[in-house]
Amino acid sequence: MARAAKPRWVERHAADVLDSLVKDVFPIIGEMPIRDIDAPTVLAVLRIVEKRDAKETARRIWQRISSIFVYAIASGRANQDPASVVREAMAPMKKGRQPAITDIDKAREMLLAAWSTPSHPVTKLGLRMLVLTAVRPGTLISTPWTEWNVLDEDDPFG
Repeated sequence: MARAAKPRWVERHAADVLDSLVKDVFPIIGEMPIRDIDAPTVLAVLRIVEKRDAKETARRIWQRISSIFVYAIASGRANQDPASVVREAMAPMKKGRQPAITDIDKAREMLLAAWSTPSHPVTKLGLRMLVLTAVRPGTLISTPWTEWNVLDEDDPFG
């Protein structure tokens, strides 16, 4: 998986993927032949992560293990993806509301902290656009450049 997908990933994400596998997967099943890994074995790996109260991390690791099996099937190293059947057996995720900042001073503090954090200029511009327009991030991301070309410099909201 990592070898096939890594060229499409930023360096940080590739390092995160590899670190999670090195930390949580390889010590348990890393030496096993891939054809010997079954669904109960995958679930056992994920249960160890869940016991740390890291359910979201367990879900990411589940996706990564499944991707490895998909690659293994495509390359003739495996016949099935045992990870594909364990998702429903995993501990449920608590879905809750994300807290909203409703105090203007706290909002300013959060924005100043975000803008002072080192990041790519396009990321900072995107953050400013989110603040100015209050659109959802997905809407901003999918807005075609032609939408920005028609803005009046003197009255962009007019």
